[in-house]
Amino acid sequence: MTKPDRIPCVVPFCGRTAKRLPDDGPDTEIICGKHYRLADKRLRKAASLARRRGNRFYEKYKAAHETKQFEVADELFHQCRRYARIHMWLWSRIKKQAIEAAAGIA
Repeated sequence: MTKPDRIPCVVPFCGRTAKRLPDDGPDTEIICGKHYRLADKRLRKAASLARRRGNRFYEKYKAAHETKQFEVADELFHQCRRYARIHMWLWSRIKKQAIEAAAGIA
């Protein structure tokens, strides 16, 4: 059992954990470095790119919303959500590959 201030690796029977940050939700997942490297490099790069682009659109959305440019903010919000969905899909693929590789299936 892990402490409440730690997040366990998603790979079964991996004892590695990471520190929980104040803005982490209850459903936050991590893959430790050892298992993360077992996933396909192209998937990892694509997920990183999607996350960075989503964060960039979110920052632009916040700025447009604060300046009351609601039509622009609407479009930026949709782009932000689009990249978040792409990142979540890629994360699930990375997680699946890491678990399978750790179990010796792939």
